[in-house]
Amino acid sequence: MKLAIFSPHQKAYSETFIENHIRFLPFEKVVFTGREIPLIKTPNSFCYRLLCWLDKFLSPFYQNNHWIWKTYVPLCLNLAKIDICIFEFGTTAGKFHKFLEKAGIPYVVHFHGFDAHHKPTLELNRQEYISFFRKASALIVVSESMKAQIRSLGAPPSKVKLNHYGVDSSVFIGAAPDSSPPNFIAVGRFVEKKAPHLLILSFNLVVSSIPNARLLMIGDGPLLSACKSLVAALGLRSHISFPGILVPEKIVQHLKKSRAFVHHSINSIEGDSEGLPLSIIEAQMIGLPVVATKHAGIPDIVIHGHTGLLSNELDIHAMATNIILLARDKHFAAEMGINARKNAIEKFSLDTQISKLASILVNSYAEQKASGSE
Repeated sequence: MKLAIFSPHQKAYSETFIENHIRFLPFEKVVFTGREIPLIKTPNSFCYRLLCWLDKFLSPFYQNNHWIWKTYVPLCLNLAKIDICIFEFGTTAGKFHKFLEKAGIPYVVHFHGFDAHHKPTLELNRQEYISFFRKASALIVVSESMKAQIRSLGAPPSKVKLNHYGVDSSVFIGAAPDSSPPNFIAVGRFVEKKAPHLLILSFNLVVSSIPNARLLMIGDGPLLSACKSLVAALGLRSHISFPGILVPEKIVQHLKKSRAFVHHSINSIEGDSEGLPLSIIEAQMIGLPVVATKHAGIPDIVIHGHTGLLSNELDIHAMATNIILLARDKHFAAEMGINARKNAIEKFSLDTQISKLASILVNSYAEQKASGSE
């Protein structure tokens, strides 16, 4: 079976889940990346590249509406003998699903987070969502809360398929929380829905009780500068550090030296929400307890009192209490870490989730082929 993958980004450090689809789905793959006119990433296609070049050259003569590309891309997809397509993000499907329909190629839509929750995004794409809800072979979500959300937007319940993200258990292994000092770690973009500023406020309370506690906040984003200023204003520069974006191997090293993983996600003012934070799955897989909020798909991953500790969104005092508990009791942290890895291996292994996704794609193609032959 030949699969086309449409993704909006060439490469985003925070979107490992898409890279996993590209690398590990067991099909011949053609990968398209881009928001307006997708560029073909792999394999090399003279036909498609020529089409994009002609569109770029001639588009000014057609009021820059990409008439050339829109007219001939279905032909290119058929010439490439694409059997089925997966759109990464509902917003990507909103832009390009009609071309797959014109080519007669079945497709599935994979939602990831903001595309299912962010109010302005939903309003902007409402009509396209309604359209592809009817036409898509399947609509994939990553958490129970997202399943309910997509259904509330009008998706047929029978089309909504739950498939969690997965991580490689052979890479994320080796944490020893009871051998670590009270060093805590957070990994993620510095954006409103991940609320790094609230995590800092919680940790300020932690330091009052545990003076030797330390927090490493890995990542980048629009709130990074403000968070650094907040840390300076609270006098926490010796307690909280910001190494920026690190390669995965470095992140694994830091996870192994930590007592627990901490994460304070919230619903943003505009309704933006997490999908299923991959960083939390990685932390649980490596054997760390997680202190987080009862937000979106996080309760799908973290079992409160067994693999981690959860508190309500915005409750910085409750989060601080949970962090302090693990800072003071390394044996409790170690017990939770063992439970976390067992649960992650059972429910969130990369092999299992890729296999489930592959099955959804195969079944979608088979159903479309069967209906077309009737």
